[in-house]
Amino acid sequence: MPQESLRIFRRYWTVPAFLTVGLWIYSGMEWPSMPRRMVIHKGMGGVPNGWAPRFWGLWGTALLEAAGFALFVLLVELHARGTIAFNGDKRGQYGGGKWILWVVSIVWSLVFFGVQILLVGWNRS
Repeated sequence: MPQESLRIFRRYWTVPAFLTVGLWIYSGMEWPSMPRRMVIHKGMGGVPNGWAPRFWGLWGTALLEAAGFALFVLLVELHARGTIAFNGDKRGQYGGGKWILWVVSIVWSLVFFGVQILLVGWNRS
């Protein structure tokens, strides 16, 4: 990663990266207290109708969140190099698309963190 790219990464991606690492730490802390078969979905009326092994029930959310975060970073890096364009802007100078992807990555991370908390709550009792 070039020096300029690393500086921009630190400035814009610190918060989503912190949320991603926090989700992984939270998942690791909850691992011992989770059942071998976790509820991952509930239907109408709150009746469980979807289960997964503990690994996928707990780490599946974290893996999806990390993959999405990596995709957002990749898209912004490709835009910075002028490989792809956002709104017709192929300057490679982090145009308008930078902010959109940054906000979407924070929302993405927060949603998956919330889903993880929900799944852990369902399986604690």
